[in-house]
Amino acid sequence: MRHIQWNDLYLIGNKLIDLQHKKLFEIADRLYMLLQQTSHSKTDLKDILDDLSDYVKYHFNCEESLMEEIHYPFIRSHKQQHQKITERITANIQDFENGIDIDSEQLYLFVSQWLIDHIMLIDKQVALYVKKKQ
Repeated sequence: MRHIQWNDLYLIGNKLIDLQHKKLFEIADRLYMLLQQTSHSKTDLKDILDDLSDYVKYHFNCEESLMEEIHYPFIRSHKQQHQKITERITANIQDFENGIDIDSEQLYLFVSQWLIDHIMLIDKQVALYVKKKQ
């Protein structure tokens, strides 16, 4: 399992969004560190899952507000991607709350890959759009 860490290559040029991306990396890092322990409590995992879910929703709302403000032409597909990510995280939390074992390592791999791909491939496009409009 590859440990991801914040890197300035992930900056998109919007201070608020960049700070939020850093926070998402911090939450992912907490999950990674928890998984490195030989044993961890379900409460610790639940806390991280709740933080991830809450912050993802907050972040997506901020991003979507920004895209609406700048009249981003691909907002619809961007929102659809946000929805899919939110649904996947929510499904994991529901499984966990229903006593179904979730693969925490697989969840970390999903979150880490999503963070990198979404920032580098999708959010950077929004940043380019903003630059072109200036």
